[in-house]
Amino acid sequence: MKITTIIFSLFVLTSCCANKKAVKSDNFTENKMKADTLKHKTDTLQDTPIVVYGSHTRGYHFTTTVYNTYVTVIKELDGKPIRIDVDQKEIDDLKEIISKMSLKEIKNYEAPTKKRHYDGAPHTSISVFNNNEKFSSQTFDGGFPPKALEVLVNKVLSLSAEK
Repeated sequence: MKITTIIFSLFVLTSCCANKKAVKSDNFTENKMKADTLKHKTDTLQDTPIVVYGSHTRGYHFTTTVYNTYVTVIKELDGKPIRIDVDQKEIDDLKEIISKMSLKEIKNYEAPTKKRHYDGAPHTSISVFNNNEKFSSQTFDGGFPPKALEVLVNKVLSLSAEK
């Protein structure tokens, strides 16, 4: 009986020590991952987006984000963004288009077609960021934006074309 108790105690003791080592290793890995994530967030938060255009349906994903000096394009769900540098004149033209719009009304513009309801077109939306506020449109069919957003959408898409 004493021998089984000793063997059981040794087994419990060794398993506890092994778990402590694993926990320390997991904590180190977790802390490193948090630091890497924080660094990535810091790098991406230095630039705030001006416009985000997203279009998706089953099997299709396209997102483009316009910043002050560049554009990122993502062509697949959870894909890596492709960075495209843009001339300052193009960004200024985009800002001028935005300044002529009533940003609070963007959410009220209705889509001219409804093809997205039966997978005839991708679900698309556009968001404009101004003074730490986000103004988003309703979803509309890809390729058929509301008339009031047509100039903005076309400008954003022209910036996202890979050169």
